[in-house]
Amino acid sequence: MKNVQGFAAVLLCMVALTTLAQAPTDADKRREDLSQFQRDFFDKDKSYSPAARREAVQQLVELEKNLAALGQTEFELSMSRIAALGDNGHSGGSPSSRSRRYERADLRLVPFGEDFYVLR
Repeated sequence: MKNVQGFAAVLLCMVALTTLAQAPTDADKRREDLSQFQRDFFDKDKSYSPAARREAVQQLVELEKNLAALGQTEFELSMSRIAALGDNGHSGGSPSSRSRRYERADLRLVPFGEDFYVLR
């Protein structure tokens, strides 16, 4: 009976380790997000000027190189910066979803003309 229990315990550990080894890492998840961003947004968005598109491509390459070292906040902000290079107010990352997930001051500034005003 001891051998069966010992074998079952070893088998359970092996299954758990195999499952953990196959589980996607944060970098893998971000790599998939980056791939989807490029395929479903960047490759289709026509708002980038030629110079902005070159800059965005360069930033995408750098971002992909550094995925393992980035935290989720840095990754999301990098993606938003790349989207912002299109200089199109209709396409971009919404800051509202990030502001709910990360600690931020509840202060909103809105540009009116050349000045900024506190909206909230």
